[in-house]
Amino acid sequence: MSSPVVLFDVLGLATYEGFNKDEEQKLDDALDEAEKILRECRGNCKINNIDDKSFEFMIHMMKTSTYIKGGKHFTCAVTDALQHKVTLYADAFKPNKCCSLPSTLAHESVHLILQPEDQAQNVESECFGCNMGKH
Repeated sequence: MSSPVVLFDVLGLATYEGFNKDEEQKLDDALDEAEKILRECRGNCKINNIDDKSFEFMIHMMKTSTYIKGGKHFTCAVTDALQHKVTLYADAFKPNKCCSLPSTLAHESVHLILQPEDQAQNVESECFGCNMGKH
């Protein structure tokens, strides 16, 4: 039986693995901020190369995926789109290394809908005004 419903949280909530409660709250806040900024950016026509249906799916995937705490790594995050999982490494929480946590989450959300790196960098640059190129 293959039902798309079983592939993500049916309650519509992101899940976290390995984070403490303070980090989980930071992630909750960052997900909300990322969604707000992405929607504002979309409204200003800065993300016009992702169609409406894909954009809504991107937001949905960002808000319902599993986020895993990784250790030190040369990059900010890595996405496994097929498993709906994003590993966030230590630098993802450091603005001087990876822009902001909301921008990193938005960047990875583009990969969650199977879009390439240049598309993810475009969203991060256009909507968040930064692109560290470390994702």
